[in-house]
Amino acid sequence: MLPPSPDRAARPPRPSRARTRRYAIAATAWWVGLAGSITAAQRAHAQPTPTRAAAAAGSSTMVVAASRRQHMLAARRVGAVVEVRACAAGGGCTPAGGKRFAIAAEALPDSMHSEVVTLANDVRVLLLRFSARDGRGQWSLLVAASPRAEAPAANKLLSGFTDRPRGNSGRQRTSALWIEAGAGGSRITVAQRYDNATVCGRRAWLSAQHLDPTTLTWSAAKSRSLSPAERAAALPLVARRSETRYQTKHIRVLQAQVASSSQEKQRGTINDGRLDTRWAEARPGDGGGEFVTLSALEQLDITGLRLAFRLPKASPLKGAAPQHFFVATNDKVFRITMPEDAWQQPPGTAYEVNFPAPLHTDCVALVLDDAYPHEDAPVGIAEVRAHTTFDSLNGDYHALVTKLADPHTANIAKALLLRGGARALKASMTGYTALPRSARSDALTIIDAGDCRATAAFFVDRLLGEGAGADFDPDIDALAGHARSRLRGCPETSIPLLVRAMKKNVGRTRAWAAEQLALMGPGAAARAIPTLLADPQPEVRAQLRKALAIAAKQRAAKPVLTQLLAEPGFRQRPLVARIDILRALGDSITQYPQAGAALTAAIRDGHNFRSQYLLLPAAAHLAAAGDPHATQMCINSMRRHHNPHLRAHAVSLAANVPRLGAALAQSLSDPHPRVRAAALAALGGATQPLSANAAPRVIALLQHDPWTFVRAQAAHAVAAQPASVQLDKALVEALDDKAWPVRQAALRALGRRHSVASAPNIVDIAQNPKESVDVRAAAIAALGELCHRDSAELLYKLAMRAGYPQLPYDQPLGLAALSALGDIQPPNLALRLAPLLAQDPRIPRVIGAITRDAVGRRGHCH
Repeated sequence: MLPPSPDRAARPPRPSRARTRRYAIAATAWWVGLAGSITAAQRAHAQPTPTRAAAAAGSSTMVVAASRRQHMLAARRVGAVVEVRACAAGGGCTPAGGKRFAIAAEALPDSMHSEVVTLANDVRVLLLRFSARDGRGQWSLLVAASPRAEAPAANKLLSGFTDRPRGNSGRQRTSALWIEAGAGGSRITVAQRYDNATVCGRRAWLSAQHLDPTTLTWSAAKSRSLSPAERAAALPLVARRSETRYQTKHIRVLQAQVASSSQEKQRGTINDGRLDTRWAEARPGDGGGEFVTLSALEQLDITGLRLAFRLPKASPLKGAAPQHFFVATNDKVFRITMPEDAWQQPPGTAYEVNFPAPLHTDCVALVLDDAYPHEDAPVGIAEVRAHTTFDSLNGDYHALVTKLADPHTANIAKALLLRGGARALKASMTGYTALPRSARSDALTIIDAGDCRATAAFFVDRLLGEGAGADFDPDIDALAGHARSRLRGCPETSIPLLVRAMKKNVGRTRAWAAEQLALMGPGAAARAIPTLLADPQPEVRAQLRKALAIAAKQRAAKPVLTQLLAEPGFRQRPLVARIDILRALGDSITQYPQAGAALTAAIRDGHNFRSQYLLLPAAAHLAAAGDPHATQMCINSMRRHHNPHLRAHAVSLAANVPRLGAALAQSLSDPHPRVRAAALAALGGATQPLSANAAPRVIALLQHDPWTFVRAQAAHAVAAQPASVQLDKALVEALDDKAWPVRQAALRALGRRHSVASAPNIVDIAQNPKESVDVRAAAIAALGELCHRDSAELLYKLAMRAGYPQLPYDQPLGLAALSALGDIQPPNLALRLAPLLAQDPRIPRVIGAITRDAVGRRGHCH
């Protein structure tokens, strides 16, 4: 396996400097897959040395001769395994019986190439390479014999793939192994390259490690970020010590992106606006080659840099300042010379670097070169900022927000605000309402990029119409809809803010906050809304009750409402609030054991018409669940209450409550017509058929009730009842009723009941020119429901009137006939209706569309 990054692996002690000791890595370190390639510049440094010999690919046995420091080593490939054995110096050596190392399944065993590399101090290692099956990279195995002072043993120093990218596109990791010539022997280095870690587009090798010939362990080496040619061609500049201290408040232009290494795993601290934090490299020595890359804005003129190095004296962190470092952009490299050891200067001392000409770049990288003496402390930079034309704002982000209103500066101001952190976010929210509408979208983009914990209050204000006009409606306002979406993504922060807004505001604003709170935090809504249900404005109470009803339907609200109904102080709440709480529970009131007692107490305390009227739905739900007190309340309201409106309301709620069936049947004889009509409507909507006692009474009301709307309601009541000759006969008789609404209701009932025997009577009405248009249209619709094919000719005749109307009632009758024909679907329907489908300018387009629908639909008579 290849050695791990020194930032991650445990480092055994070395007999050298304390800092270098931390980077020693055992030869048997855990697996890290490597893949990658070596740049041309690196290959130029990796020429073979005279002491390195290459063995033929097909050799059966490879032997590494003993040196003054090591035993002999012999190796061979046996199938998909490499067998390696160390032998005492002075004799022969064969690999038989040695350690066996499996070749990776993704590698080709037959493609083996071997070479012996001689390191410093006459240390020799054997490197075996195998091509990958897919042609992407190669698998390497590095082995060495133990020192002569120890027993002969073959040690694996690394194994793994090189030149092989791994990971997702754009974030791939590529690794390599190369050998460089040196004065005392070759040097073996492994490193990794990441697609998203470059020096402004230049490939950089990170986590570099070299093989220590003394201990045969891996030690951290300098990263390779700039080529020797780029270093040599860099334009030299000298930093100047500033007369003023470093000011941390500024418009942030640079933003840290990636670092080759970093102490405390921090890279963004290089421009976080704090002098007590820093970016510092995490490699041994002077940190040469380590870098941090910062993004910039290409639209801006960058005229120079301002830097600070020294941390406060109270800081426990040790550090050092560079003597030279590089500034690299996409196409330029500068070598900066520091005029003094900045770490020895007072904290906050600033240094200026002025460029010969303004830079236009989207990337700036700082690359360390060498450092002032530092006793092994990490080399770093506390703060860096770019000099631009926006320096005149003196770090005032509120002033920068106003630049969004200027078309010439809007884009660059938006880009700067997006990287400005918390100060820019706060300024954007504060200045939002003062911006013209054309600039608010840019400010909203900045706010959307902020953390929801910081922006939730802003979006609560937008949801409640803060800064909007008097015609604001959160249901149709686009910004309010956007605010709802943002708040849903941050419930932990948004819910307390909504509770606070609901209690603070009044009127419609309170109701809007309550509704959103019910959707996001039903438990919090169930706690907060009941305390506000005594609001003096009825329309606000209605909205609050609606919000509480939304919350009550969700599981999270049930424990809160259970406790609310059970608490001793519930009865001490205002009666108007208690009534609204019970009403808001809806049909879920049956899930609360305490609801019955709460309802009984509310009825006892409220003797007026309003209280009893509003509590009747809750009583009906509890009566359906078997609550005796609620059942008796409903019966008393249906039978005994002096107000017919209350009796009618109670009757309308009794449709599917079996315990109220007898009282409902008795209500058919109520002296008030509204109560009788309500009872008929309830029976018509009930899922159970009419009882033996109710059916005769319904027929009697259909035939003899003096009120037209009662007779019509009676016809509607029997429409959904099971087949009955008695009921059909009563409906046919109702076709002679003097009131046309009764005749119309009877026709609709006959059609819905599929009373085929009544078809002749219906046909007579459909073709009767003296009958009301509404009644004739109902008769035509009934023929369609009855699938009465014998009436097709009549329907064809009437349908033509829709396209060629001559009288006011022609078109209504024609449309009814087209609908009926679509239900019946008689033969040759399209042919018979062809005149209406023709491109005739006299026929309205809508009639043609309705005709095509009638011809094309399946119809229910199939």
